[in-house]
Amino acid sequence: MSGHRVLSSAVRMSMAVSVRGVATIPSGSRVAAVGGAFRSQDSRGKTLWGNTVHSHSGSCRCCSSTSSSSNGDGVKASTGYNEMAESAKPGADEIYTSRHFELQPGEVHDLLRRHDIEFRDSSDGISVKNCPFCHPINNKRENQWKLSINTAKGIFMCHRCSAKGGWWTLRNKLYSLGNNETASQGNGGFSMGIEINPLGGSYQRRGESAKITAEEQEKWVNVLSESAGLQHYMQQVRGLKPEVLETYGVGGVNFPFMTDGRRIQKLCFTFPMIDESGSIVRAKIRSMEDKSSQLLYPKGGKWGLFGLHTVPESAKEIILTEGEFDAMAAYQATGVPAVSLPNGANSLPVELLPSLERFEKIYLWMDDDHVGREGAQAFVKKLGIRRCYLVKTRGGTDVGPKDANDALREGVDMKALLEKAGPAPNHAIVQFRDMILEIYDEVKNPKRVAGLQFDSLKGLNNTLKGHRRGELTVVSGHTGVGKTTLMGQMSLDLCMKGVRTLWGSFEINNVRLAKTLLGQFYYMK
Repeated sequence: MSGHRVLSSAVRMSMAVSVRGVATIPSGSRVAAVGGAFRSQDSRGKTLWGNTVHSHSGSCRCCSSTSSSSNGDGVKASTGYNEMAESAKPGADEIYTSRHFELQPGEVHDLLRRHDIEFRDSSDGISVKNCPFCHPINNKRENQWKLSINTAKGIFMCHRCSAKGGWWTLRNKLYSLGNNETASQGNGGFSMGIEINPLGGSYQRRGESAKITAEEQEKWVNVLSESAGLQHYMQQVRGLKPEVLETYGVGGVNFPFMTDGRRIQKLCFTFPMIDESGSIVRAKIRSMEDKSSQLLYPKGGKWGLFGLHTVPESAKEIILTEGEFDAMAAYQATGVPAVSLPNGANSLPVELLPSLERFEKIYLWMDDDHVGREGAQAFVKKLGIRRCYLVKTRGGTDVGPKDANDALREGVDMKALLEKAGPAPNHAIVQFRDMILEIYDEVKNPKRVAGLQFDSLKGLNNTLKGHRRGELTVVSGHTGVGKTTLMGQMSLDLCMKGVRTLWGSFEINNVRLAKTLLGQFYYMK
């Protein structure tokens, strides 16, 4: 590593030779690149942060690796994960699909039938008569049968409008059309710039965005090491060792959050998120005292996995958790590489799949509750059922620690929990014992699984069981009986809980509707 140089005056390198603010990393240091930030350890185990660049040598690993990236100035930046997922990473004109992803037999056929789309089987998949993404087809034979779909992976390609993508894009684009007539005639306007995240809305494909600098990361790490409050919380409350925090690059910062209409500085943790190239693309900033005060920084950045830089290139198995504390707890107790999702149990962005492609076994260590179990089942579909194993912290019961960090604090044998992890069940084959926890959970906690309750319409809760995801409620009645008033009251009630309503008002104009809602809101207060 004698050829690498750290360009950062913020990095303290006691064993380095400094020349005009440029320090050379001593031999014997362990090095990993973290985006613009360079992470290394000296022979005493001290973590060092900086920015890395070096001249091309032709024979060095950085220059010879296909996953190194040019910065446009005649130098290359080391990625730190040179062989992480090259076979999985798509080129500019390719469609990414995981080799672990499998569709069930007939799944593509069922999707097309649900949307009234005419198709026929071909030698290599399915051909669709009228591409729903094309500009108007006008029933011309030369414009038909241009859309091909692979039945094994769900990859589609239209040879007329050039629309293409994977299974999730196809499925969600068809649902978003929402009009069988449009879907059968071709509607045009298909944009590959937007993909749909099936577990939590849509996201825009992000280009280059601001990244966390080495100086910023170094500053955050120093704040954590010097803060008695943050250290006490991590070690005494969470049970995490200082060396684990250092390995994961956890830091601290005072950050302003809105509280009761005022910006208040709160002492927070920072959790760096790493992409498949080894770059710190974002950080989660979370208040030590208030879990609800958290955000992703910088705004609009790329997706990454917390802890990905700690995973050895030779690793074939990994633990995936829904929280940063859980990932560190799992790693500390088992020694198995562990990473955390960026946004809890309801979000596994498609952009992260290439980072997980190389692993032969993935332990899904979600919270052992209703939400966590549902999230794990959804992730299995995207990651591949053959390599996913479910860790049950409560061991098949409804008592005990809910997650990995709780298990660590309660002294549970976490290696034993990992050894007992079982393969994910095939969703097409369900036995009663597979559902017993979910059934028991719904029986024991009817209010929690009922949905978001209406405070101003308590009687309606007995009928609708609250506002529940995945349900469509039709309110009908004669003119003037109060349909709009009722819906307005429901939307205001939900709005006060942070749930937005999209109004399609076809009887009264928007101004009058808004005025009516304001009047109802006044009487609610």
